[in-house]
Amino acid sequence: LERLMDAGIEIHAQIVLCPGLNDGDELDRTLRYCEAHPSITSLGIVPLGFTKHQDRFASSYSDDWRAARAVVEQVRPFQERAFERFGRHTFQMSDEFYLAARLDPPQADFYDGYPQFYDGIGMIRSYLDDTDAVLADAARVRRTGDALRSLGLRLVVISGEAARDTVARFVESPELSGEARAIKNYYFGGNVNVTGLICACDILDQLETDLGRVMLILPEVMFNADGLTLDGYHREHLLTLLEERGARALCSSTAPQELLSFIEGDLGL
Repeated sequence: LERLMDAGIEIHAQIVLCPGLNDGDELDRTLRYCEAHPSITSLGIVPLGFTKHQDRFASSYSDDWRAARAVVEQVRPFQERAFERFGRHTFQMSDEFYLAARLDPPQADFYDGYPQFYDGIGMIRSYLDDTDAVLADAARVRRTGDALRSLGLRLVVISGEAARDTVARFVESPELSGEARAIKNYYFGGNVNVTGLICACDILDQLETDLGRVMLILPEVMFNADGLTLDGYHREHLLTLLEERGARALCSSTAPQELLSFIEGDLGL
């Protein structure tokens, strides 16, 4: 790592924090190391994720809000000093930590331009801000909701358990009157609960067999570049299976602005 930094390479690093392994004093040591090396311009701190196949770690931060909050507080002085020195916060907690700690995520400018967005750092703040911006045009959202209702369609947007309440802020707004449906991840089990790791088998098992009059939106993030889920279903095959249950099954980004535009396009608005 130091050879890379000596060569002038900017580093975006990540800590996967494991209870009893690299937290506590060991986390302090790692944070001090990063603080001493300004070439590390962002450091993501994410909680351990484990599946039903692993039993080494009996607990996780998602099970203990006090432990999660203690980590957030432990990192805070490093964030403050980084901002004083460089005008950036550098040390970034994942969304999962704020959810587990029962804390609101920081404001957008805290995320330094979201350099680790796709590691789940700042996604919730971005979604909340996008929701506020879209709902400010209440007439537009209401027009879309009215169009769905006039066709007798009920909007259902699939989400992981972790993000369900955040997605619901937009999808279940009075103007749209849809439903954000959380899918529990039985395929991986453990504490896996993010939208990007949803598997087709869990969707098929947990959705009702009669999906008539439902516009069902699958999040595009659950498919890879080849259109496959982690359990090997192709996007088109999964959509077909859901259409056979009566759904108007579609795949889209679930970010509010993009989702609203997608639904408008599908309805010809």
